[in-house]
Amino acid sequence: MNVESWWEVAALSLMGLGCLLMLIAAIGILRMPDVYMRLHSATKSATLGVGCVVLGVALYYHDPSTWLKSLLVILFFLLTAPVGAHMLGRAAHRSGVRMARETLSDDLAQVPLAERRRQDHRGAVAEEWGTEE
Repeated sequence: MNVESWWEVAALSLMGLGCLLMLIAAIGILRMPDVYMRLHSATKSATLGVGCVVLGVALYYHDPSTWLKSLLVILFFLLTAPVGAHMLGRAAHRSGVRMARETLSDDLAQVPLAERRRQDHRGAVAEEWGTEE
C-alpha cells in the first residue's frame, strides 16, 4: 500500500466512525425517556459525528483550503450545538417540562422561579430596582 491509500483508509475510517456516532445519536433520541436526556444524546454524539465526517473529508482531499473550511465547520459545530442544546433544555425546564422518574436530582428546583427569571447571563441574580439590602 502506498501513502495515498493510507490517507484514503484513514479518511474513510473517520467518515465511518462519524456515521456510527450520528446513528448512536439518532438511536439515543428515540430511546431516551425525556427531553433533557434526548438533548444530551443528540448534542454529544451528533457533534462528534459531524466532526469526524468533516475531518475525514479534509483528510480525503489534501487541499489546504478544504482543511481550513473543515476546521471552521468543526469549530462552528463545537461552539453552537452545545449552546443551542443548553438553551433548549433551559427553556424546557422553565416551561415546566417534567424529568424522567429515573432522574436523581434537579439542581434548578432549589432556586425559586422568581429568582431564576431574574438571573443574568452569568448566573448572578439581578438586583431589583429601588431595593437596597
